[in-house]
Amino acid sequence: MTRIRRVAGARDELGNPVQTETKTTINVAGWAVPRTDEPKLAGHNRETVDVELIAPTGAFQPTDAVLLPDRSQVLEVIGEPENYEHNPFGFAPGVEIVNLKGVT
Repeated sequence: MTRIRRVAGARDELGNPVQTETKTTINVAGWAVPRTDEPKLAGHNRETVDVELIAPTGAFQPTDAVLLPDRSQVLEVIGEPENYEHNPFGFAPGVEIVNLKGVT
């Protein structure tokens, strides 16, 4: 799967800020479409989650986008990844849930 990291900072010939994109292949544990009667909502704006990605801890941030091998649509990361490693049982699998939303 391909991570698209968008970085601001460069400027065009008129001095306007522009985003640059870097594409990196990331190995993930898998992904799935949430299957519930009520939609899963995430992020500050409570957007509907289209895909849940199981990724290595720290591999994604809220400004990233994702291109999955079996989908042609670019998906954006919604909010912070869900990390459940800080629990009373000491179980730390090294993965977190990254909520994704399709870009129209």
